[in-house]
Amino acid sequence: MSDSESLEMDPEIKRKWVEALRSGEYEQTSGLLRTSGNKFCCLGVLWDLKGDGWGPISDTDGPRRPYTMKGKRNVGCAFLSDNFEKRVGLSFGTTAELMGMNDSGKTFDEIADWIEKEL
Repeated sequence: MSDSESLEMDPEIKRKWVEALRSGEYEQTSGLLRTSGNKFCCLGVLWDLKGDGWGPISDTDGPRRPYTMKGKRNVGCAFLSDNFEKRVGLSFGTTAELMGMNDSGKTFDEIADWIEKEL
C-alpha cells in the first residue's frame, strides 16, 4: 500500500465511490478527471460525487478537452487538489496509485475491488 497509513477514508464516501464506480453510470477515460464527452477517470468519479463541482472546459483543442475542478480554471485537469485529498482521507501516494491503475487499463470494477480491500 502507498503512504495512506496515516489517513483513513471516510467510510460513507468510500461506499458511495465504490457504488458509483460499479453503477455503470460513468464511462471510463484515462489521463483526465473528466472529458468534454463526460468520460471520467476513477478519481474524477470521486470528485463528481464529493467535490465542489466542475469549472468551464479548458481552452485546449481536441475531443478530449478537459473539464476542470471548480475554481481551478485550466488547472488540475488530471489531479485532485491536496485539500480535497485530505478532506476525503486520501494521500497523494494513494491517488497516484489509483491513477496508475485507471490509466493502465484496470476497469472501474477492478479499481472498486482494490478500494474496498485497501482503503
